[in-house]
Amino acid sequence: MRKIICYGALLIFTLNAASGLAQFGNMLYMDPNDSTENVAPPALDTSAYPSIRRRIQDQSFFIKLDTNNIDAYIRRAMLRFQMADFAGSIQDYTKILKNMPNSTEGFSNRGMAYCMLKNFDASISDMNRALAITPDPMSYKLRAVVKIYKKDYSAAISDLDTAINMSPDYADAYSCRAGAYVKMKKYNEAVEDYNKAIFRAPQDWINFCGRSEAKLYLKDYKGVIDDCNKVLELNPTFEEYHFFEDLGLSYENIGDKTNAKLFKDKSIALKKKATY
Repeated sequence: MRKIICYGALLIFTLNAASGLAQFGNMLYMDPNDSTENVAPPALDTSAYPSIRRRIQDQSFFIKLDTNNIDAYIRRAMLRFQMADFAGSIQDYTKILKNMPNSTEGFSNRGMAYCMLKNFDASISDMNRALAITPDPMSYKLRAVVKIYKKDYSAAISDLDTAINMSPDYADAYSCRAGAYVKMKKYNEAVEDYNKAIFRAPQDWINFCGRSEAKLYLKDYKGVIDDCNKVLELNPTFEEYHFFEDLGLSYENIGDKTNAKLFKDKSIALKKKATY
């Protein structure tokens, strides 16, 4: 079974010292069959690694010139997160929070970095502090993300219920709650939440991807095919071998041998490519 892509969960968000605004990515990669650990999210774009390293060096240079350059710490903290240098990101956010002790984004970002290191107590503590400063739907959703990583799915759903009650059109919260329901093997509930997310964000291909997986568990193979084709319509360049493996399996189960072979072969080719 392929890895769940839980839309509505945070990959990384950026903090702007001047405006305090946050911008969010929305993929959380988890293995639904992994009993030991969840899979940390990849960096945003591996092709950008050399550029990101240079940018980290630039910010380190600015910090060396002025150890109180908070903007440089903010930029370096985000870049370090992208490079999966979570310990380094935590160090920078700690410096930032000493100068910006009421920064919701600072606590949330540092909390996610702690989460990636599986220091869930520290992560939840930071998310609680973020919520104390800004008790809004996004803060509840972010704490839910940590609880999903922690495998405390019922508590995550409670936070997401709160986020949705506060903001009934919050598509990301429905998506994230759907992912939690899948982890709890409540697949019908997951499909219902993905339906709500898709109604509110019909161009978000990842919601269709998540719903296709829930439908696969329900053996709704026609539904899986429909959702997978919608994913490919919205994101024609999508290449993930588990996705095509599931698509091939679904075609096989409805008796379409031609498409079953086509997508199984594509899955095998992508898997080989991924190992290099």
